[in-house]
Amino acid sequence: MVRVGGAVDLEGFQGGGDLLIEACILGGLPSQPGLSLKRAEIAGEVRIESSDILSGLDAEKLHARSLYVEETFLTGGKGIGSDSPALQLEGKWAGGLSLKDAQLEERAYFKAVTLMGPVSLRYAQMQTLEIVVKQGSGKEGEDSGIGLSPLAGWVDLHGISVSCWVFSGSEDWDSETRLRLLSGWLRRQLPHYSAHPYESLAKALKAEADEDAALRILIQKEDDVGLAQNLPLWKRFWRGLLRYTVGHGYRPEWALGLIAGFIVLGTIFFGLGYRNGVVVPASTDILVQEDYQKCRKIPDDYPAFNAFIYSIDVFIPFLDLILEHYWIPNANTGWCGCLLRIYLWIHIIVGWFLSTIFLTAVTGIIRKLE
Repeated sequence: MVRVGGAVDLEGFQGGGDLLIEACILGGLPSQPGLSLKRAEIAGEVRIESSDILSGLDAEKLHARSLYVEETFLTGGKGIGSDSPALQLEGKWAGGLSLKDAQLEERAYFKAVTLMGPVSLRYAQMQTLEIVVKQGSGKEGEDSGIGLSPLAGWVDLHGISVSCWVFSGSEDWDSETRLRLLSGWLRRQLPHYSAHPYESLAKALKAEADEDAALRILIQKEDDVGLAQNLPLWKRFWRGLLRYTVGHGYRPEWALGLIAGFIVLGTIFFGLGYRNGVVVPASTDILVQEDYQKCRKIPDDYPAFNAFIYSIDVFIPFLDLILEHYWIPNANTGWCGCLLRIYLWIHIIVGWFLSTIFLTAVTGIIRKLE
């Protein structure tokens, strides 16, 4: 419970037990951190509670069992000491929170932290990263929404190694709310993009047997590439197609659902066309026969039309079910014939596209290319 008019420098400090900073006001000029634990080695835990640290906390290369920061105010400026140009201000410290290269044997825990400035967790190693998120009660004058985290501002997560990511604060949160919080916090690193934190989080979610959440984070990883980079229009369009058809290669079953939908749609259209005499034999020899012209009777050795099989045959390019070569919409039967012929072309083109990207997604080629 002390007030210090200048910065507190514990750089290189070595302690055999715990370090407690409670109800203190530390720091001074923005040219250096209000509290420096740079390269400090603490055998126990570092706990900072109910304190104001002017110009922020520099815990680069801190080695401790755990770090707890609760009900603490950290001020900052426009940058922070880091390798990233986005976190530098003329090479001088300018506030925030830095855990760059820190090694915590157990966890980093943040609750009710008001932070003005960016956060650097670059190459930090810990078992658990836990952020307590305050949920408003919804009363007048209070925020009824769920904030992304008490750590506001830009976050550098490049190279971070975390076994378990936790957003706590409400026992009633479902997995969807938790995933939205994790997703939003990862997006704090934009416009500077690093794939590593997405992969680290996905690995942790898979370890928790939450395969669906892990895949959604990996899909977001590819989505955020487009947000971070100024891609040309054609590339954004292409990535959008891959996003909503196969989830950038992580969800090939989406393409399978679209394939099934188009086959059903084709079955309906081609079936209606056949019943109305629009789908006809592709052989002119059959068309000129008297039996066909009078009652649409075809020879016994000619393949009978089946709308479902025909839809599959023209849609999937790798299958040959014969019917595609023997039946075709007649464009000379009026506007219905013209429209069905145009739909046939669309059916074939979409079939080539969806079938190809489905196979490439299943084999992992799309993920390798992206």
